[in-house]
Amino acid sequence: MNPPSNNLVQVIVLAACLLAGGGTYLFLTRSHNSQSRPATVVQTFPAAAPVRQLPLPAQPATPNGSPARPAQVASLRAAPVPAGLETIAQQMDEAATKGDLETVSNLFAAHPELIDARNAWGSTPLTDASYNGRDAVVAWMLAHGADVNTQNNMLWTPLIHAARRGHAGAVRLLLANHADASLKTNAGKTALDFAHEFHWPEVEAMLKEDKPVK
Repeated sequence: MNPPSNNLVQVIVLAACLLAGGGTYLFLTRSHNSQSRPATVVQTFPAAAPVRQLPLPAQPATPNGSPARPAQVASLRAAPVPAGLETIAQQMDEAATKGDLETVSNLFAAHPELIDARNAWGSTPLTDASYNGRDAVVAWMLAHGADVNTQNNMLWTPLIHAARRGHAGAVRLLLANHADASLKTNAGKTALDFAHEFHWPEVEAMLKEDKPVK
């Protein structure tokens, strides 16, 4: 088996040099005459160009459409449920979703701090009651201080959920309790946009007036 050629050895060394970051290196070369002495060749290689850093992904937007700063991004995410109350918070959320006002009120009586407890999607019991058109629960939670303009991880409010699904009773209750109809989802849509898109004329009329229709 023939030994590797001098050119091949230089290519391998050159590659190692470049990976090492450049510099000046010595090579021993030998002519085809095996009796001749090796000659010393000095070669200098530039350092490899630095790796270009890719741009970071765009930050999420705030409700008004402007880019969110890191502190704002954190505030747009779901707040953790107090330690030890996760199961109770889930029970309250499920009761609100089903319209089980008795369970909601009993759980609230024992743990009023869970009125705005958020689930993994950032939704509160009021959000889920509005989404499902549970008017009695919506009214009760609003009367007990639930945040009417809470936004989930996708920036949907209770009003947007109710409007999207055509729940006129929930929309009326939310507007009567100062729900902000100008708030937008992360896709830039308002409650009115959804009411119009999904053809809910009664809801659309309320939102256009931004007050309950008698």
